[in-house]
Parts: sequence; C-alpha cells; structure tokens
Amino acid sequence: MTRMLQILVAISLVSMLMVTNVAAATSQGLEWGVAEDDKFNYTLTIESENDTISDGVYFEITSLSTIPNTMDNFTDIPITSSTWYWTANDTALSFWSLFLIILPTAIVGGYNVVPIGNYDLLTTLHSDFIGAEEELENVTVTYINNYHYWGVSATWDDEDITMTLETTFLKSDGALATASMSGELEDETVSLSLTRLDLPSEIETLIMSNILYIGIGVGVVIILGAVVCKKN
Repeated sequence: MTRMLQILVAISLVSMLMVTNVAAATSQGLEWGVAEDDKFNYTLTIESENDTISDGVYFEITSLSTIPNTMDNFTDIPITSSTWYWTANDTALSFWSLFLIILPTAIVGGYNVVPIGNYDLLTTLHSDFIGAEEELENVTVTYINNYHYWGVSATWDDEDITMTLETTFLKSDGALATASMSGELEDETVSLSLTRLDLPSEIETLIMSNILYIGIGVGVVIILGAVVCKKN
C-alpha cells in the first residue's frame, strides 16, 4: 500500500506539469446542466499489480456561479461549489483523500462539472489551455466527443515514466462521468480511477454515437428489399 501511494505521488507530479497557459476564444451556447443540491455517486479505485482498494464516494453541489457571457480561457469556467463525501458514513473527505479525486482530473484543471451545450468551444478552450502541441514534449492529447460524453485523454511517454490521464463528463448534465490516471514507474504499474454509478451502457453509447450510420444502413436494406419485392 505504501509503495502504491509513493508511485501515485510520483506520477501526480508529472500530471501537474501537463497544465499550461490559456489562449483566447469566444464563448456562446453554454449553460449549467446541474442544479444546487444535485448529488453524484462514484466508485474510487486504486489498483496495483498486488493490491486493489475501492470505496464509494459522492459529491453534492452547494452553489452555482453564473457562466460568463464571453469566456476567453478554459479557466473562466466557474468552479461549482461542492463537497465530496464517503458513501459509507457520509463524512467529508479529508484533504489527502480529496487529493485522490483531484489527481485524475488534473488534465481538465480539476473540474468536476463543466457547462453543457457548445462542446466544440470547450474543446477549443481546452486545447489552448493544455498547450500540448506547442509546449509539451512526448505528450499525445485526444478529445472524446460522442453522443453521451465529452472529455480529454492525454498520454505522457518518456524514458522514465509512462502515464495516461483521461477525464470524461456526461453530456446530459455536465457532471464528471469518469476520471482515471495510470502510470508505469520502475516497472510497476499503478492506476487510480473514479467511475460514476449511473452511466449509460457501452452498447448504448456505441449505438447512439453511430446512429446516423445505422440509420443509413437500415434505409439501404429497406430500399433493397423494396426493389427485390417489386421485381418479384
């Protein structure tokens, strides 16, 4: 357990280097998809080659700030006021326990809620925020933008450490869906993940993200069937 935490701390230092300055953009079409007193439940898991620890956590929104009409920076997105608790006894997480929540969300600046609506704008703002292409070496950043989720995945790979951070938000409400951090240091792999309990199934996500192609395929089958029937 001690070894696992040591590796997590080492990996976290790298993750903090993956956040840089922000560039300009124009904001429109964003709104909150959550409300005060909303509650979101998760499973927090720490896993190494020899040990796995998991527990239930949740956060509750206490207040929301007004979203600016124009945002130039990703960090202009207001931080929702919220408190994290252990599910088992409803006690608030301590500072060091809360650190385990912040680590896997470092790639998105530690946000646990983002506005919904204009996801192209969020991608643009975040792309400038992370500044990976211009300022960070050995980092590959990709964006997740399908029917159910918007998010960011980044991989840092050099001679000493390999690390991957991925954070997604549910498009229906903008609240954190998943956050994970995994890294390999000195031939040992440790992962930290936070997974929301009420997520859509992977099959549903696959279908809805490709509904246009599925619809076209069904249409083609119907047309071919009609042609065959007409010939007969």
